[in-house]
Amino acid sequence: MARKSRYPENNKLVSVAKHSVRVGIYARLSEADGDDVVSDSILNQIAIANKYIEFCQNFVYVKTYIDDGYTGRNYNRPGFIEMMEDLRNGIINCVVVKDVSRIGRNYKEVGELLTKIFAEMGVRIVSINNDYDSINDEAGMPKVSLLIQTVFDDQVSLDISKNVKSTIDAKIHSGEYLPSSNSIPYGYLRAAQLNSYVVDKETADVVVKIYEMRSEGAKIAVITNKLNAEGIPSPGKLRYLRGFTTDEKYKDALWNRTTVRKMLTDICYIGHRVHGRKVKAGIDLPKTRTDRDSWIIIENA
Repeated sequence: MARKSRYPENNKLVSVAKHSVRVGIYARLSEADGDDVVSDSILNQIAIANKYIEFCQNFVYVKTYIDDGYTGRNYNRPGFIEMMEDLRNGIINCVVVKDVSRIGRNYKEVGELLTKIFAEMGVRIVSINNDYDSINDEAGMPKVSLLIQTVFDDQVSLDISKNVKSTIDAKIHSGEYLPSSNSIPYGYLRAAQLNSYVVDKETADVVVKIYEMRSEGAKIAVITNKLNAEGIPSPGKLRYLRGFTTDEKYKDALWNRTTVRKMLTDICYIGHRVHGRKVKAGIDLPKTRTDRDSWIIIENA
């Protein structure tokens, strides 16, 4: 079953006049960026923004965009991407945030967004805690204190990211680290209280079925077709159904031979835990696959 949203049902588009200030609220939270999970919680950000909008007579609320668990170091976030698309289409023309760090923590990118991209698009940006409203900009330039704040947020994010990485590396080598639920191998569930995986009763039989068919000589293509024919949710679709991802590409994802082949060669199914299959070369760089020799294997975990 997909998880129900923990946030208010306030993403309903409304019909408003084109000349009005059509407002979108943007909220983002990432513990890896050093965000305070209490004061920076998604619900708190939305509440602060809604209260602000109530006191602006010409503001018309249209939509809320949420990125929960996404770093501010880049713009590869579904809520942000959706917001930018709505800005381009004229659905909204104003963005309200709790503070400028919600928009991002890379000062170069945030600076370009504020001084160039939003200005060229005619977008109004309000950062409540920074006491900033772009309508008051002189010659299209935000006040200096806001730009200084973006530099500070960037440095804080870098420092915290380095500390988080060091902590995770130490936990990995000691066998104490557990990845997020979305990264747990198919057939297992995350058991934080046990610092381990536990068998997922809903999918365990599927794993056994795959191995039994293969041991009986079935080709991987035959196994794949049978799983799809029986309507068994693929790992990607199961993550979508359980609410671990909202990416629509997984909504109807099917089993494929690559997935089955990986499962048949994954040492997690003989009790070992593997870390480091993919790593980042740097804080702002994407993850890339690594050679097996560089994996960290916790045997009999």
